[in-house]
This record gives sequence, structure tokens and C-alpha cells, in this order.
Amino acid sequence: AAVWVTTRTFPQSRWLMANYDRVTRLLDHACGSLRKIFQKRWRKEFNGDFDGSKQQIQRFLDRQGTRLDLDKQQKKLIKIGTLDQWDISLLSRILAHGNWGQLTKPMKKENKQILSLREIRNKVLHDSSLLRESYETASEFDTIWNQICGILKSFGEKEEDLDEMKVRDWSKRVPQEVLDKVKEYRDKGNKEHVNKRYREAIELYSEGIALVDAPDEERAFLYSNRSASYLALNELDMVRKALDDAKESCRLHPSWYKGHYRKGMCYHRQGSYEKAVKAFNAALATKPNDDSLRKAKDKSLDLLNKQKRIEHMDSTYTQSVPEFYERIATRSGKNWGMDSSLSLLDQIIAMGDPLGSGDCMMGHQYVIGNGRPQNYQEAAKCFNNCRKKKSGWAEGAYNLGLLTSQGRGVIKDFREAIRLYEEAACLPPMSTQSKVSIRNLGVAEAQNALGNAYLDGTGVEKDMHKAVEYLLKSAHNQCSAAMNTLGVIHMTGEGVSQDSAKAVQWYKQACDVGDAGLPMWNLGMCYAQGKGVSTDIDQAVKYFRMSLETGYESAREELEKYEKIQRNPLQKEAFQMISDHLPTPTTEPKPFSASMGERYPLEQLQEHDDSAFVNKMLISKGYCLAISHFLVRVPRTEKEQMDMIHGLANAYRVCELPVQIPMQNIASIIRLAEEFYQEGIEDAAVVYGFLKGCTEFDWAEQFYAECHNKWDQSPYFLHRLAEINCYCKHYSRATANFTRFLQMVPNDVEALYGRAEARRIDGDMAGATQDYLEFLKLSDSKHRKRPEAYYALGVCSLPATLRRPSEVEMQKMAHYYQLGQEAEKDMIPCFFPLTGTSKQVMTNILMSIGKLPQEVKVPVPSASSAPSASTTKSKDRLNDLRRQHKIQHHNEQVAKVGRMLAEPGSNVKHVPMATPRIKQVAGDIFDRKIFLDEMNPSQERIYEGRVLKGILFGNPLLMTSIQLFIEDDHGDMLDIAFYDHKFTPKNMKQIREYYYGKKIAIVNPFHRLSVDGSRRIRVDDAMSVVFLPSKHQAFCGHCCETDQDKPVKFMCSKCHVVRYCSKECQIADWQLGHKLACPFTK
Repeated sequence: AAVWVTTRTFPQSRWLMANYDRVTRLLDHACGSLRKIFQKRWRKEFNGDFDGSKQQIQRFLDRQGTRLDLDKQQKKLIKIGTLDQWDISLLSRILAHGNWGQLTKPMKKENKQILSLREIRNKVLHDSSLLRESYETASEFDTIWNQICGILKSFGEKEEDLDEMKVRDWSKRVPQEVLDKVKEYRDKGNKEHVNKRYREAIELYSEGIALVDAPDEERAFLYSNRSASYLALNELDMVRKALDDAKESCRLHPSWYKGHYRKGMCYHRQGSYEKAVKAFNAALATKPNDDSLRKAKDKSLDLLNKQKRIEHMDSTYTQSVPEFYERIATRSGKNWGMDSSLSLLDQIIAMGDPLGSGDCMMGHQYVIGNGRPQNYQEAAKCFNNCRKKKSGWAEGAYNLGLLTSQGRGVIKDFREAIRLYEEAACLPPMSTQSKVSIRNLGVAEAQNALGNAYLDGTGVEKDMHKAVEYLLKSAHNQCSAAMNTLGVIHMTGEGVSQDSAKAVQWYKQACDVGDAGLPMWNLGMCYAQGKGVSTDIDQAVKYFRMSLETGYESAREELEKYEKIQRNPLQKEAFQMISDHLPTPTTEPKPFSASMGERYPLEQLQEHDDSAFVNKMLISKGYCLAISHFLVRVPRTEKEQMDMIHGLANAYRVCELPVQIPMQNIASIIRLAEEFYQEGIEDAAVVYGFLKGCTEFDWAEQFYAECHNKWDQSPYFLHRLAEINCYCKHYSRATANFTRFLQMVPNDVEALYGRAEARRIDGDMAGATQDYLEFLKLSDSKHRKRPEAYYALGVCSLPATLRRPSEVEMQKMAHYYQLGQEAEKDMIPCFFPLTGTSKQVMTNILMSIGKLPQEVKVPVPSASSAPSASTTKSKDRLNDLRRQHKIQHHNEQVAKVGRMLAEPGSNVKHVPMATPRIKQVAGDIFDRKIFLDEMNPSQERIYEGRVLKGILFGNPLLMTSIQLFIEDDHGDMLDIAFYDHKFTPKNMKQIREYYYGKKIAIVNPFHRLSVDGSRRIRVDDAMSVVFLPSKHQAFCGHCCETDQDKPVKFMCSKCHVVRYCSKECQIADWQLGHKLACPFTK
């Protein structure tokens, strides 16, 4: 059944009749409209109101003569004179065929609509087959209803009133006087609302709501109207009341669109854009063709996705082309808004401005308000003038689309903005107006805007395939924002296969080509959370700091958080403890297994299951395995979520070491645990406290104190509180809490060791020694803390004053050191390396006094399980999207310039070297190396006192400089440009022999930012470069591998210049564009 028929469920015959009843009631309503038209015409023709007197009736009939052609029943109704009894048939005949004097054009149109209404009425009432067939589907009912409503709206009826009739449940019998009273209050309230007397309107709606026996539908209408009045007051408390009324309207009448619309508007006002979009979608489900609903949804959707992309925190990701020009002005030293720019603009306009560049420049000045008063309307006119010239420049269409999407200077219309973006996006990315390669500003930006629109469903239907297609086009045209978005969707797996490693590549590429604030923040989060890369707090801090340096304020909070972890060794160890237990990053989550890189392999533990400590770890691991499918993919049902929380809590209570949670799911599990904790569930508190408290010690200390007070019979929270006291360096509190715990759980070895550590650091060596000895007495030989306990006993044996240890003290220290060495022999390999510092302290002391016992060989993990320390470049770097795109784009430029030079009669001349803005100073070779990944992508800087070493590769491109690539010893690559040269386009062979495949060292490297934000290493002084020994014949042109004693054997058969170490490298290089550049490489 159609959802708008009723809120109840009708059998087929019932809902067929319900739809028929609605149409007949709508026709009755139409009679009221026709009566109003009759009264209006009567007043105009007879200069007074119609009162139904016999004199008026006779006067009217005499005037009509035989034109009306009435039957007996109709004549009888007219003579009675009661207008309320005249039906559509009679009224339509009187109005459409009667003598009303000179008919105006609107009256003729009105008569045509009246006859159409009569025709529909006749079909509905007299054609039974139409009844049987027309209302069997919702679409037929909708067609008839929309036809009648279209006619009534032309008569001046309000669409809102007609919509209410469509959704009202007419099956309920309500006294007419109640309906009349409700309508009276509603009409009066509407009048007050229109006059902006919102508080008076609210009082009238409230009186109508309070009426006894008022039907739910009528009360829903009143709640909806009162919600609109509350919202119009624009006060915070009133917005909450408006939302409550909107929710009540939806509850009373869920199939009416206006209640959902009101709810969406309230959520939008509160900034809850996600909930607003859901509410608007519910409204569109019952009224799919309503343009106002779509515009409201688009507005919320646009703001929602800006929130998701954190655009409100980073203005560079919503920048327009004028802002791009402003950035160029800053970097180039030119002021686009001052007199020099105005004179240039006047020259362009004087020449007729055939390309529209002058219009765009003027539009930018109006937008920025620099050189001209800020005026968005004038800016829109300028950009539109550029469009009309159809010169192939995308600036005009893109900027006009941007203004249209923001509602600046023009009416806000997302669909019109999409059309303008499409106009700009289909233009060539490089200018076709001259032989010089110039970027067509606006093309990549428009493609990025379209990609985001299809990604979000703003202004268009959501389409992930089109979104990725446009974003890839934009990224290929060097748009940093598109690259960042591609990284986000690869990280989340939305529309593409989830691939964290590829996401990291996109983020790095975004840093290279433009504003890097947001991509570097994303990279920091990847290193902090171990997504796509191994967890590395130092790298995370580096990227957060560089992101903040670009002005991206959102990075400040994360930087402070992870710097605190970085500075605190205990906190850093705790954070690493979590990440060490995680599976290595994978494209698709997999079930738990020993092959996933976990720190405590199941096979090793099972070999020593006779140990009480190892047995606890096995029990904990068993709990994890039982819920492993939940940990990989967080469950959705409440029962499964509770099962996961209970399993995790049991594992943490027994032993937290083997608990292994995929990093990408930790945040979701923390949120779930927090929700259940707020409901008073103890197991949820265990999980929530452990996961969140491992990195926020101050919060954890307060949290566990509250949990201990709440669940004072549970010793777990007291034990965790004591551990956190140690991390917070509150050792006396830790000692007291460990003591209270041992009173509840006597002889607990973990608590004994914890109290011993707290006492030792706090200076209570006697108490610490007693606890260590008790721990060693009660723990089994496989316990991972036994060697540390022996070494700590040696530290406790040191004299309390600053003096040389006595012979007895030295013998005691050596004895404990020897016992620690023996204990290490019994340790399981996965327990290495030791995390404490006592062993190193003891080693240094005993070595200084010549009492160090001979080292005992201890088992260590195999080399295959340990990370390799080799500095060999990984072959995986060759699959880096950033590297591939750079090489491909470079080869395309080599081919383009080569073709231009090869054209007969080419007048292209070599452009002289540009003068550097920052003087690079040559110097001696320094030992302080710097690598490319240490350079801030968004900061132009000379790294004085540092040396960058690497190998040059790529086909040299001779422009204002010699451009190719440099790859450092870590395998990272970047563009490099040599400006201090004497070569011309005829010296390509000498250029290649001089640069290609050579190892170099650059002293005081200059990290240069181009005006468009792209990065490169710039060399302005030949004295700053040292060429290291290398041979061109031993260099692979694709993977950059070199072997000075073994020349590479494969060579390009066309250019006879580029060599390769394997056929695979040759094929890969050709796929990246060497085939295009090859003819110009000779």
C-alpha cells in the first residue's frame, strides 16, 4: 500500500477505498475554491457580495439566458440560492460558460483549468473501471492527485494544505466542531507567524494542541507549525523546543513529509548535519520531487562533508582561484591588487581581452577586495563574461561555480554549480592558446569539486564510480586536494578496495604538489595509528609538527598529545605495547593467527604451558581467539557487542599482554565500551579504561579511582590504579594501592613486583628488596620479570651514600647479576628484549670496577622475526603512486618540449636562467646528512650545514633550468632543477652525460616551493654540488640500482641511452612514459 494512505495497515480493498475517499474529499475541497472564484467574479460584475437572495438569482439567470444549458436539478439548486450546496458540475458550468462580461486573459486560463477539473471529477465518479485500475498502484493515485493539486494551486490554494489532506487518515470519525476548532487555531497561528509575531503564534498552536479529541494528524500539523515558530525565534533554548515538537510531529504522523523536514531544519541549526541529512531523506521518501527539500538536504550535506574533510579548519582546501593568485603574490613578490596589476589589467582590456583573462583578474580583485572594493555580484559578472568568450580558459566557469555553490553574489544553487563545474572540467588541463605549457587554472579544481560532489551526493545523486573517476583526473592534473581525498577513500574503503598503504602514498603525493597541511596531518595519524605503515611515534610527531607549521591548527592538539607520549619513556612504552600486539597492516582484515606478526606467538607459549605465568597468557589468548571475528570486524547488534566486551574484559583481567586488536578498530571499540560503561556495566569499564588509559595517564588515574569506588569489591580496578600511579610518578600512592590490593589478593606476584618497583624508585630499598625476594619465591621460572627482579636486587644493593661499594656489596651485586643471567636462559624467546634499565645500570657499574661476570648466551628471536637493519632500498618504492605520477608527468613534458623544438621553422628559444630569490651558499662537505623525508613539504628553506646525497635519474628536461629527479639513500625521490649551467637545447647529449645516472652530494640544499605549491630541490650554485664516483653504464634507469663492477645488460633499442637491470624494469619504465620521451632522448 502507498505509505501516504494512512498510518495503519489496510487490506487491499480498504486502501483502495481510502485512496478513493481522499480524491473525493480533495474534489470537495476544490468546490470551495470554485465558490471563491464565483464570489470574486460576482463582486467584480455586480459590485457587491452574493447573498443568495431571489432578486440576485433572477437577475443572474436573466443575464445568462440559455447559455448555461442547465438540467432540472441544477436549476433547482440555483433557485434555492445556497452557494455551499453547489457542486463542481454546477459551478464549472456557471463559471466556464456563463456571461461574465469581457473575459481577460487570466479568466480564460482559469476557465480552461475549471473545465479540466470537471473532466477529472467525471472520470473519478462515473468510471468504475478507472477506480479499479487507477488506484491499484501508488503511481496512478499520485498522478490523479497531482493533476487536481496543480489546478488548485493555480487557483491560489497553498501546497501545504493540500499535502495535509493527502496524508490525513480520513477513516477516523471526528466531530466536525473539533476539526473546525483546530482549523481556527491553526489559521490564526499561521497568520501570526506570517506577520512575524512568533510568540503569539506559538500560544495559538499550543491551544489547538491542547484540544480534547483532536486527531493525531491535526495535532501533528500543529506541532510542525509550532516547531517552525520556535525555530524562527532563533534562540538556543527555542531550537531545542522546536526539535522536540518536530519529533512529536513525526511520531504522530510518520508518513507526513513536513514533520521530517522540520526535524532536519532543527538539526541543521544545531550543526548536527548528519542527522539533518537523514531527516531530509525521510522527507524526500514521501515527497521525492520537492525541490525545496532537495536544496535543504544539499545544504546540510555540503556542510557535513566539509566537516568530515575538516575543511572548516583548513582554508586552503576551499580556496578559490583568487586565493591561489594571492598565494602566488606572496611567493613571487608581486602584488596582484595594486597599481601595477591595475595597469596590466587596463592594457589587457585595451586589447579587447579576447581570452577573458582580464575579466578573471578583475573578478579576483572584486572577490579579494584588493585594488577594488569587495563585491561578489561584480565578481560573478566578470567571471560570467569570461565564460561567454568561450576562449578555452576554465577560470571563469570554475569561479562562477564556486560563488554559486557558496551563494556569494548569486543565488545559492548546487545544481547550477555542478553544471558550471562540468563546463570547466571538460576543458584541456593545459592551455592551448600558446606553445608554452601553461596550466589551465580551474580545470583540476573543477574536477576535484565534481569528485567531491559525487562522493557526497551534494547537488547530484551519489555515485562512487564517477567520484573516483573525477578525483583521479584531478589528481593527474596535480590537484593536492584530490590526492588527499583519494587517500581518505582508500583508507576507508569507500568506493574502492580498502588499501591503507596506497592511502599513505596518496597523502605523500599530495604533500609534494600543493598545500600540505591536511595531508601531513593524515600522515601523522597513519604513523600514530599504524595504518598503512608501522606505528612510529617519532614520525607521527614530525608530521604533526610540519602540519602545524603550515598553519593547520587542527594538528596542534594531536602534536601536544603525541609529544607528551614521546617525552615520557613509560608512556611511550605503554603506547608501543598496544601497537606491538596488533597485526601488521593489511589490505583486508584477517582472522587472528600466529602469522600476523604478533609479539607472543601461540606456538612458543604452548611449548611452555607448564608455567603458571604462561598459562595465564594462554587463557587470555583463548578469550581473544573466541571473539577474534568480532575484533576484526566490530559487530553491529547489541548482543554481539556485549559478547565482545565481556570477552575482552576477561582477557584483560587475566593478562593484558597477548590481547591483540586491529588498530583501525580501537576507536570503535572505545566508543562502544564508553556507551556500555555509562549504562553501569563493569566489563565495559575494564575495556574502556585499559584502551583509553594506555595513552592518557592523568585521565586514567581519575577514572580508575572512580571505578574502584563504584565497584569496591573488584580488585582489578585497584591494581590498575596502582599501575597508573607509577606511570604518573605518584610512587607513594602506588605503594599504598598495591598494599591494599595484596590485602584483597594475597601473594599476587604481579602486585608484588609492581610494589617493589614503586618502592625502589621512591627510595625504599629495604622494602623493595623484601618484595623482590617474595616475588622470586612465588613466581615460576618462566615469568618474564624474573631476570629484571634479579638485576633490580643488584641495584638495591648499592650503597645509599655516594661512596665506592664495599667488597661485600660488590660480591652481592655480582651474585644477583649472575642469577639474572641464569634466569635469562629460562626465558621464552618472545619475551626478549628486556624492557627495564636495571641490567644496563648493573653492567656499567660492574664493568667500571672489574667485577662483570662472563656473559651468558641467552636465546633471542630468530633473525627472520626481527626487523632488518639493512639500508637497502625497498623495491616496493617503485610501486609508489607518487613516484609513478611524477615520472609519467615529466616524460610527457619532455615529449611536448621535444616536439615543439622539432617543428620546422620553430621559433621557440631557450629562456635564460631565472635569477634565484634566495642565494645558495656553497661550502664544505658536512657529515650531517639530510634526507628528503626530513624536509618540510610546505616550507621553502635552505638547510644550512647539511648535505643531501642521492642519484640523478630521469630524462633531462631543458627549460629555464635542467630538470630531472634525485633519489636519496632512503629511496625517496623529488624533482631537482640545476640553474647554473651553460647548456642550450643543442647540447642534450652533453647534458645527459653530465647529469644522468650520477651520484651527487648537495651542500646546503635549497628546498624550493614553486608558485603552485609543488616542491623541488633547486641548485643555483655549481660549487654547492659534488659529483661522486659513478658510471652511467652501471645505472638502471628505472629502479636506480647501481653496481660499479657490473654494467647493466639491457638497453633501450631506440634511444641507445637508457639502460635497465632487467626486462621487467624496461617494461615498467616504458609504461611510465619513456616511450613518449624516447625519440627526444638521443
